Amino acid sequence: MTTTDQLTPPPPGDWRAPTVPDVPRKRKLRKLTWAIIIFNVLMLVWIVGGSISAANSADCAAQTGSAYLSATDAQDACEAGTAIGAGIAVFGLLFLTMMVDVILGVVWLVTRKNHQH
Repeated sequence: MTTTDQLTPPPPGDWRAPTVPDVPRKRKLRKLTWAIIIFNVLMLVWIVGGSISAANSADCAAQTGSAYLSATDAQDACEAGTAIGAGIAVFGLLFLTMMVDVILGVVWLVTRKNHQH
């Protein structure tokens, strides 16, 4: 179709300009929407990176034990403590992410533009 086919001429004697059919436009995302997306991506990177770092940083092989624990028990306790600590850290980051998302979501809803005139 050409552009002349898309225009509807007015009837004779009508003073209105020709109408152009509605063309769907791409929606632009608001700045706050981009801020929410970027925040969530950064938190995801932090959570994944922290989990990987916690799994790789435990030097439990260096545990030699003591008078109360054998070397094997000390290594097992070190690995368990590392796993529990990493779980607590991931939970804390997820909780922080959800709380900030709730706040940003409320701000996003309150500041949205009203398209109904």
